[in-house]
Amino acid sequence: YFLEDLNSKLKVSKRTKASVLVRPAIIYLENHFTEKLYVEYLAHLCNLSPSRFYSLFKEATGCTPNDCKNALKIQKGMEYLAETDMKVEEISDKLSFSSASHFRKRFKEITGFTPKEMRK
Repeated sequence: YFLEDLNSKLKVSKRTKASVLVRPAIIYLENHFTEKLYVEYLAHLCNLSPSRFYSLFKEATGCTPNDCKNALKIQKGMEYLAETDMKVEEISDKLSFSSASHFRKRFKEITGFTPKEMRK
């Protein structure tokens, strides 16, 4: 289960050198996951070159910054599905997906379920 794996890596990652170096980017992503992602900006937050940042981020989290951002968006989507009566289209808009179909596709890829199945 991708989200559980990512969450455990983000929590445990405080211990490795790579995770310490990319921690500012992880914190930024956790607080700004609906915004446009610029690897150059995340690298700047960590005082690293973009290529070095990308490599260390992947080492620390097991995924790319974009995959991490999508996982955080889907995690929030799961909360909306469980705690609200919002329609999938509303959740998709709130999480800044380009369309509801894109949200559904990413949701299924990451969780293994459709939003409708998850809500049940």
